[in-house]
Amino acid sequence: MGSLVQDTSMTVSPQLYPAAETQDSLTEIKNVLSGLHLPRVDFELASLSELSRAQDLRNRKPSTRTIRERLASALEGPWAPATVDLPAANPYEGLRREFKAFRESTSSTSSLSQRLQVERDIETSKNIQTISAWSSVYNYNVPIRNLPPQLHGLTILHLSDIHFLSSHDRPSREMGSLAKHLERSGERIDLILLSGDVITKSPEDLCPTALRHLARLSAICPQAFMVHGNHDYHGHRPALISRELEKVGFHDINNHHIRLTISNAPLNIYGVDDAYYGKPTAPLKVAPQETNIVLTHNLDAIRGDFPKDVDLILSGHTHWGEFRFFDGSRLMNLWGYCDNINRHTKGWASMTDRSLSFVHPGLARY
Repeated sequence: MGSLVQDTSMTVSPQLYPAAETQDSLTEIKNVLSGLHLPRVDFELASLSELSRAQDLRNRKPSTRTIRERLASALEGPWAPATVDLPAANPYEGLRREFKAFRESTSSTSSLSQRLQVERDIETSKNIQTISAWSSVYNYNVPIRNLPPQLHGLTILHLSDIHFLSSHDRPSREMGSLAKHLERSGERIDLILLSGDVITKSPEDLCPTALRHLARLSAICPQAFMVHGNHDYHGHRPALISRELEKVGFHDINNHHIRLTISNAPLNIYGVDDAYYGKPTAPLKVAPQETNIVLTHNLDAIRGDFPKDVDLILSGHTHWGEFRFFDGSRLMNLWGYCDNINRHTKGWASMTDRSLSFVHPGLARY
């Protein structure tokens, strides 16, 4: 992927995976989850045994802020939520020890050398275009194994961690600067992939100005897709955020598979929900002979049970580490929002002999 293609046609045909329950059970599950205003789960619908956990989400209430939350708020200034309105007890807390990394250890010195060379080649290709005092566009040429000729030069605009905030206009200004830059440059964008944390505190952060700038981007490239991040669950209305983004051309693919056909070549995009406050679900399978991209907010969502036939994983969340202690630990690790299961929090990494991962630094600091 690199220079722009000149003759690209795209059609979108969603493909849903089969569920294991009876139709009546699936209908009941859909009704319950719909009533909770959670994002859709299309890979593998929740089983009946999970209904009680889903119904417990109705009882979420603002929790008392802990010392570490007050400390983080002091460090983060106006960006910090006034209250922490997510569950005090993380529903995945007891499962963390069972998580297995998607990232594979190299089996030989030559394999390790090849992976490191791929990472160096991508970094060497980097071209930076400064668009404001706060933001830049980073361009990379990314090698994809067995990429069909029709997809050579496919260009992806990856966005993450915009953190729109109704009480602070910097994120909106930066998005406006990005939209103006792309409008003036005339550069062709084939896909826009947004890996979550669109808001900071509540759905009200998606103000008309923010939505207008997103609409400018989708006007440049109508094939725009998004998944939710942990902040998109503040206010417990992620479905509302999805609806608002849909109005401006960004399509929700949480736990959903989109199959694009580009000049008769298939391109699969798998959206995976947030690692801890969403409901991340691995697809049952992916097509090993096709090009497969995964979009998720937190790389921790890509665990050991995820199919390995993946070419590119795009995520964000860590902002490349915002506050670092003398011993190298990061503030987000202490918060528990990033367990770093796959040992990757910044830039590019070769996760397997096939899979490349990029962690986005975010448009605006949290």
